[in-house]
This record gives sequence, structure tokens and C-alpha cells, in this order.
Amino acid sequence: MTFYPGSTGHLVGEHLGPLHVAEGARLDVEGLQNGPTEVAAGAVVKVAALGRLAGSSRVAGVVENRGVRAGNTVLAGGEVQDIEGGGIEAPVISRSASPRES
Repeated sequence: MTFYPGSTGHLVGEHLGPLHVAEGARLDVEGLQNGPTEVAAGAVVKVAALGRLAGSSRVAGVVENRGVRAGNTVLAGGEVQDIEGGGIEAPVISRSASPRES
């Protein structure tokens, strides 16, 4: 899903897949974003208290997080602000098979 320059959007419900927020766009995440996210320079993503941004993120703009962030974040000249109770979810590691015993 792409939000083009100058656009404003509200993500409610759940989106599964890549998300691109172009320069000058603004997105309010009130639901769940599951997939890679790219926030261009001059773009703003605001994660609401019950929102979730999961997956790798490349941030050249601004992410204001009041909800939950999960996944790797690469700052590419941008900033991420965890405010008003916003937090980071630790990764979960699980195994699909038991290791062999020698």
C-alpha cells in the first residue's frame, strides 16, 4: 500500500504487506500494519495507542509511536519517538524442530 506525496490516510483494521509513506504524506495507524514499512523524508506516521507497526521499518521521516512497534528499525536520517506509553515489542524466537541430541 502506498500513500502518495501530500496524501493523508488512516489505517484501521489490519494490513498485511509492504507500506510506503511518501514525502509529505501523513498516516495514522489505528489498527495493525504487518509487513515492511518505509517512511520517506518529510513523511509522518502516527501510531495510535491501540495501533501496531510490525515488520522492518526504514525511517527517513518521523514515526510517533503511542502503540507498539515490533521488528527491526533502520534510521535513514529520520526519527522514531516512543511517547505516551508507546513501546517496543521484543522479538520472539521459536524453533520448528527439536535439535538433535548427540
